[in-house]
Amino acid sequence: MDWISHVLASAALSSGLLLALGFLLRRLITERLSHAIAHEYDVRLEALRLQNEQALEALREARAERESFRGLAYSTLTAFQAATLERRIKAVEILWQALQEIRSAVPYYIHIAEMEVPSQGV
Repeated sequence: MDWISHVLASAALSSGLLLALGFLLRRLITERLSHAIAHEYDVRLEALRLQNEQALEALREARAERESFRGLAYSTLTAFQAATLERRIKAVEILWQALQEIRSAVPYYIHIAEMEVPSQGV
């Protein structure tokens, strides 16, 4: 009988130690698992952040390129419009001078007679 009590005591002590060791290991495993999961999510989050920063940088570069094209087109258009306006003003000045020369060359009474003659198309 003595050996039965010895076996029972040994079994109780072993199961108690195993229970305590299991409790401690459960906390250790839980902590390590939660840290591993957190690390995995941090790695994924950092990869996504890097990918988003690269996409944002590509968008910024595309925008800067569009802005430079827009500025170039605007300056070209402005220069073209300025040159066109300058040519128009010069043409109007030439026409006005020609009209003044014609008026000075034609006698005054022809202008008066021209205003008094009714139009033939009416």
